[in-house]
Amino acid sequence: TANLAMRTAFFLSIPCAAGLIVFAGPIVDVLFQHGRFAANPDAAARMARALACYTLGLWAVCAAPVTVRVFYAAERARGPVGMSLAMVAVNLVLNLILVWPLRESGLALASSITAALNLAGLLCLMRGRYGRIGARAILRGLLKCLAAAVLAGLAARQAHRALAGSAAVSDILVRLLARLRLPAALFPRASSLAFLLAGLGILAIAYLAAVRLMGSREFREFADGLRRRSRES
Repeated sequence: TANLAMRTAFFLSIPCAAGLIVFAGPIVDVLFQHGRFAANPDAAARMARALACYTLGLWAVCAAPVTVRVFYAAERARGPVGMSLAMVAVNLVLNLILVWPLRESGLALASSITAALNLAGLLCLMRGRYGRIGARAILRGLLKCLAAAVLAGLAARQAHRALAGSAAVSDILVRLLARLRLPAALFPRASSLAFLLAGLGILAIAYLAAVRLMGSREFREFADGLRRRSRES
């Protein structure tokens, strides 16, 4: 059960991480590029880099609670607690090392590296306590999800650039917004939001297509789960 939960966490979190990394700039632009923030483009670029660095560890953050619950279910909480204390020290050291060359992005990257090390440590503890945990299946699923996410991210980035650079598409969006009687001041930001959502949608479709072509076990299990839920409802 833990093996399935962990692979499902990878299957869902890795494409989310890819979307946040690929579209870190547009996300910051849509959410924050206004008021005083708009007058400082360097701040927007720094925030986008920090967001991307934080997101690098999203897959580990999502999968770690699965391993922790295994220990709690067996009433052996000492292992996860000890690992957490060790990771506090590791995170502090990485913060001191990375903050000087990378500033706030270094703190974000330190958090991502610590999350990955924490997950690796918890898996080693599980392997030592409970024997075989299906590590090959976990690693195989992780690598397939990563490969699919990279391909989907590249495709979505190119599509987003093509859409955002199209005057015809931008004009269609502006006309649509005009019919909705939105204030003209909202047009540029609403257009950016529309392009961002289109890019994220393309990434999701490309990711699902890629994992299916790769014969991902996680995709089959996810699709089967959706079908069972639809029949039950």
